Amino acid sequence: MNWRKLSIALRVAAVLLAVGVLQMGFFNELRLFDRACEPLLTLAASAGLTLGTRRALIVGLFAGLLYDILSGLPIGLAMFAYTFTAIVAGRLGEYVARVKWRLVPPLTALGFFIYVIVGEVLGQENFFDGRFPATLAVVVGWSVFLAPAMFPLSLWMWMQPVRKREAADRPLRSPS
Repeated sequence: MNWRKLSIALRVAAVLLAVGVLQMGFFNELRLFDRACEPLLTLAASAGLTLGTRRALIVGLFAGLLYDILSGLPIGLAMFAYTFTAIVAGRLGEYVARVKWRLVPPLTALGFFIYVIVGEVLGQENFFDGRFPATLAVVVGWSVFLAPAMFPLSLWMWMQPVRKREAADRPLRSPS
């Protein structure tokens, strides 16, 4: 293993741990309608859109595993949902060139929906209840707020150059 791979692995681990601690600590206290946000899921979707499918697979897998470990739920529940969301985001990111951060809320909604459905299939009670719409709204609302910060963070953790404004987000100009 060379220096670059080791540095990337350490950065990914540090970012995932930091976001996981923020999710289970700070953001867990900032509840709306008694529901918390999912920054790790937002990070997995953002990483998929910025880094591509293969790298997003790694981020989604370890982000979901970290959430499963920290939350005390069955191992594999969040891991499956986060990994699936990251892979879908990675595939979608290959075809979209402009304003990718606007795709994070629908991808986060997809990931949360998969998380709830898989939880219900595995026998977790109270995942899909009358409060599901409020929970989904809170998760998507927080992802709108967190998505612009997750893009530079996901680029930084994979040692990609972080630009102030991506060229793909600028309006297209006619060649003259």
